[in-house]
Amino acid sequence: GYLVKTLREKGCDAWGLEISEYAIQNSCDLEHVRLGDVRDIPFASGFDVIHSQGLWEYIPDNDVQKAITECRRVGKFQEHNYDTIGCDNPPEHQKLPLHTTDWWLNQWYPKVLVACPNHECKEYSFQEWINCVKNLTYPNYEILVVDNSPSLDFINRWKDQIPMIHIKSDQSENPNIRINQSMEVLRRKFIEENFVYWFNLESDVIVPSNALDLLIIHQADWVAHAYPNRGALGLIQGIGCSLFNRKIMQENSFEYASPASGPDAWFWEKV
Repeated sequence: GYLVKTLREKGCDAWGLEISEYAIQNSCDLEHVRLGDVRDIPFASGFDVIHSQGLWEYIPDNDVQKAITECRRVGKFQEHNYDTIGCDNPPEHQKLPLHTTDWWLNQWYPKVLVACPNHECKEYSFQEWINCVKNLTYPNYEILVVDNSPSLDFINRWKDQIPMIHIKSDQSENPNIRINQSMEVLRRKFIEENFVYWFNLESDVIVPSNALDLLIIHQADWVAHAYPNRGALGLIQGIGCSLFNRKIMQENSFEYASPASGPDAWFWEKV
């Protein structure tokens, strides 16, 4: 109540949410502090900032995502303070079940693998793609490129700039074979490690810095963005700019993708 009162005195349209009836009854701003639970916020959306102090340590772990979803529903910018393992807690707080900073980072920003297969034929756009993925504003992601070029020349030219691995692949006239092989390498890394989403971004697709933030809001099994078709009219709607979750990737392996259709057409038909 005191924070709400102070902010309103400074000209802000501030409102408070309090779970304690006792605190509500003793608030210094009864008019603008409502009784409620962060897991079911009794406000419509439209706030510029959602702020909390000393709240999250008291939320049961299995309710944290529900509370985060509610905070994001009602406000654009989130500013939260919480105690973590190793912090200098007062004695009355030392028995609270605390988590690490990384644990909280993964709650607010699930870890994402930003990755793509690549070949030396796409070197024309690779530097711009590297700059693009390094400048994504989403705060919790790793980058990996699987190079399926015929030799190590391509990876040797670029590996100092970005994480890359090279695989020996079929260099026949059908590029879908090596693309499928590379996609399966990425899929297995995604499944075997602690990633929540895979942002598959082809190396000639250059996106705005907030693209990952915009896609992850949907919390979907699969969400994609259409982008202009290079050198032609219309839009491309394949998987070249897609965000996948673990469920959809566990159920679909690219090793079974048809070389005739390629990963895009196969995946659209499969899913």
